[in-house]
Amino acid sequence: MDNVCAYLDILGFKNHIKEDPLAASNLLSEYTSVIGNLGVGGKYKSFNYFLPFSDGIFIQSNDPSKFVFDLSKFLVESFLKNGFGNIIVERDNHSPVVDETKYTELPGRRPLLFRGGVAYGDSVPKRVSCIYDNKLEYKHSLIGEAVVEAVALEGKGRGPRVFCSGKFYESLDDNAKRLVINQFDDEEGKNYEIIWPASFFTENGFYESYYEFDRLFISSRLSWKAFNHKQYGINYYNFLKLIVLSGLHFWGGSPENLASVKRYIEPGLTKACLQNKRDDLFMGFK
Repeated sequence: MDNVCAYLDILGFKNHIKEDPLAASNLLSEYTSVIGNLGVGGKYKSFNYFLPFSDGIFIQSNDPSKFVFDLSKFLVESFLKNGFGNIIVERDNHSPVVDETKYTELPGRRPLLFRGGVAYGDSVPKRVSCIYDNKLEYKHSLIGEAVVEAVALEGKGRGPRVFCSGKFYESLDDNAKRLVINQFDDEEGKNYEIIWPASFFTENGFYESYYEFDRLFISSRLSWKAFNHKQYGINYYNFLKLIVLSGLHFWGGSPENLASVKRYIEPGLTKACLQNKRDDLFMGFK
């Protein structure tokens, strides 16, 4: 029986371990606390198996469409919880007003980002033996072609992106397909990508959607400003690019709308001293 299999990898974990082992350990604790909300409000109910090991996670689901939204929610909440998620965005004529000088450092913490791959096919849970604290125990693992494919898809690109197979895309309903785009083709065929930040700001009314976009956009550029001097700072830059791509994709359906969305985003780039990167950020990933 075909199932969804996803593989997630924490970005920059090797550098976090070298620089601040406690901060790296906190990353694991934070996403563990996020997934601990499994039964609260129906969160992540499409996750049949959630199997972490070190800086990697395997997830299996039998509901592809629901999984897209649950995975997106997990990724957004993991980022906000360990970063600048307490941002309060006030409004002045529907424009965001935030004193970004108040948010400059995160001692002992790193905003959590993953890169991932999602496949649809054979993935079977297997009960296996292991040794824990010198005692024999039994845990679950996953085996199957979809497991191998998910790992391969995770390595398709850079940054906190989630790539998925064409078979997975075809299994989605129309609502879930709104969160998936065809980014590029290679010798293996079409490569699709889940633009997961968009789920955070497209499920509400017009002004509420812009509020949630601003909260995520501001939190991401604060993360970039705090860590751009680090080797792993490029991950936060690429997250900014992904958020911009998400906004342009959902709100830029016509040339007029596209120009309007760019005008809305540009002041945020200036605040982050990224106006010289405007064209690169608006271009998306190549």
